[in-house]
Amino acid sequence: MAIRYIVYVNTDTGEITDIQTPGGAIQAGQEEGAVENSNPPTEIFHIYTEDVQGLDVMQQGLFMQNYYRHNDAWALRGAPPTEHYIWDATNRVWVFDSESFWKFTRIFRNQKLGESDWTQLRDSNLTIEKRHEWQSYRTLLRSIPVDFSEVTSIDAITWPTPPS
Repeated sequence: MAIRYIVYVNTDTGEITDIQTPGGAIQAGQEEGAVENSNPPTEIFHIYTEDVQGLDVMQQGLFMQNYYRHNDAWALRGAPPTEHYIWDATNRVWVFDSESFWKFTRIFRNQKLGESDWTQLRDSNLTIEKRHEWQSYRTLLRSIPVDFSEVTSIDAITWPTPPS
């Protein structure tokens, strides 16, 4: 049987941490079994060509994302709902990572604020009324984390429309 992939698994969580394609013979340190002195504890598994018919090199990431090791077998967990979910190995479910989501959302929001910074300069050639419209817009942008604290998708945020 030919080895198609060498898979490294965090034995605490069952998550795949790396997948390699052997370049010929198995090298020292690529044998199946526990990796000595690894932190986190890691075990190596071999996946044979016969076991992955139709799974090409481009799909390694899909295997890594969709499967984990549980009860000495590969278990399907499916893809996370969005990139802002992390795998809870104890309960075997995807859990929303609020910190990651809001960090991403604030970057997006801050970009919009940066694009409108010019509107607050005294020499911006805007009327006082227009400057106030932009101030209101910027206030709405700043309040997004509070106003939409329960959302789990950036698409669920109603972004304010910049003044014309």
